[in-house]
Amino acid sequence: MSYIISTLSKDEKIMVTPKLHWINYLIVVFCLIFAAICSVLLFRLEDDVYPIFKIIYAAPIVIFVLSALVFILRIWLMEMAVTTKRVVFRSGIISVHTEELKISRIESVEIKQSIFGRIFDYGNLCFSGTGTGKVLFPNIENPRQIKAQLEDVIKD
Repeated sequence: MSYIISTLSKDEKIMVTPKLHWINYLIVVFCLIFAAICSVLLFRLEDDVYPIFKIIYAAPIVIFVLSALVFILRIWLMEMAVTTKRVVFRSGIISVHTEELKISRIESVEIKQSIFGRIFDYGNLCFSGTGTGKVLFPNIENPRQIKAQLEDVIKD
């Protein structure tokens, strides 16, 4: 059961759940490609090569595969939602980071996009609240469309 669903109050409903953009998986793909390249180099070594050279080629394989697993877990365990009462962001594998902002406290909703974000239609959605409250939804798909949906929720 997700954190957001388990913390809903009686009359609270989830209105919008933004999806992460596919670009978040690029680092996972690069890690696996580099691990595959190192594997090919390792298996092409001659049998009479010093063992230290085998370790030199094997270490990056382990590092790249573990890095890919960590990034996949981070992506899978990230939760974002806008409910009828609050904006919630939760991330983390072992240590968990949760940000919440009440809908009534939201002052502005900003879209931050890079050049690639504009081309591939992804960006960060930043909610600013009264005082120092901020919640950031990183690298989500269609941020302009999500912002339009959120403004409808915030008006109500």
